[in-house]
Amino acid sequence: MLQLEVGCLAASVTLTLKGRLTAYEVREAFDRLTGTLPLVEKRDCYADLLHIQAIDMAGVQLLLALERQILTNGKSLRVLTNEPVAELMRTLGLGRLLASSTEAF
Repeated sequence: MLQLEVGCLAASVTLTLKGRLTAYEVREAFDRLTGTLPLVEKRDCYADLLHIQAIDMAGVQLLLALERQILTNGKSLRVLTNEPVAELMRTLGLGRLLASSTEAF
């Protein structure tokens, strides 16, 4: 089961996802993330994936859809994740989404 926690500051929103982000959970994740759109429309967004146990291409596509929505509002999406997921994202050419270890959430 996927869990979503939302933290909101004046300039940014942090979406903490826990569990699995695969084809089996992506619809649930989409529905939950859609509910956060009013918050991320006016703020930069950080996705905390440190507690994601598994991610597949459906999960990556969901992150790209979220990024596209955020970019249309002139804001940015940054992802904090573990090294295996970060390596996958770099391999797919998505390193631009990765937050540096010095960025504060």
